[in-house]
Amino acid sequence: MAFPYKTLGSGTDMQCEWETNNSNNDTNAHHYDWVQRTAYKEGICIPQHLQHSFHVFSSAEAIDCLSTKTTLVLSGDSYMQQMFFGVADILLSKAVMNGKEFRGKTDRRKALIIVQKELDQRRNDDPCFPRLLWAAGNDECYGLLKPFSERCSTLINSYTAINNDTVAVVGSMVHLLDRNSLNTTIKEIQNFLTLTKQTVWVSGVSHQIEKVPEQYKLKMANTNYERGYNQLLQNLAPMDIRHPYLDVWQMTSSCIMDDCSYDGHHRSRFVNRWKAQMLLNTICEKVK
Repeated sequence: MAFPYKTLGSGTDMQCEWETNNSNNDTNAHHYDWVQRTAYKEGICIPQHLQHSFHVFSSAEAIDCLSTKTTLVLSGDSYMQQMFFGVADILLSKAVMNGKEFRGKTDRRKALIIVQKELDQRRNDDPCFPRLLWAAGNDECYGLLKPFSERCSTLINSYTAINNDTVAVVGSMVHLLDRNSLNTTIKEIQNFLTLTKQTVWVSGVSHQIEKVPEQYKLKMANTNYERGYNQLLQNLAPMDIRHPYLDVWQMTSSCIMDDCSYDGHHRSRFVNRWKAQMLLNTICEKVK
């Protein structure tokens, strides 16, 4: 699907309820692969207005779609790193690194290197396999360095300028809000969106404050992430079709089961695979 891709929706339109075992009543269930069977078993969350159009991609279908793109580049904060693992799980048709939860910054960064090597090796073995990259650079898109808009856009444009078929997927709200006022954060993201091409912006995730470790709980409770999320909506599709948007706030907000998050904000592997399914529904044509 060509830029600006497809908008699934945003805000309250993306509210959904998590369900499991829906495949039991599906006459096509016997055709499902590991990715689809695991999704239906662990949980899916489809907004009401997408019930008849949202597709749960198999690994083969995801590969078929993404192989038409020159490169799929992800970058941003730790939530985006988790989304990268979700996409990798789908493309490799397995829970990479045995489904381990990466509970710290160091673990996540080590895992990024290992998973990237596995993806690159698969592509070396099969030239038709999609090129999925984590654009780390020097943390330009993580949200800690200023000015975010200039640093991150320069990194992303170094990929998208190479070929019009490259898709960039970026998200970084939590660290920006930690270090800037709400207005400055919104302006920085607006500037970033103006400066980049072929880029999908991904929302932050909703937090389960009761599960956040005590040393971070007060800070996270006092930072109005939800206000930032709501204020940014007017700058993103569908309100501004020029800026493709993937709203994962609503589906993480409704994921309140014990296994949805291990620390109240970083989400479990099955949730990140569902983020990846949402991304596929944004940039891929619907499977016939």
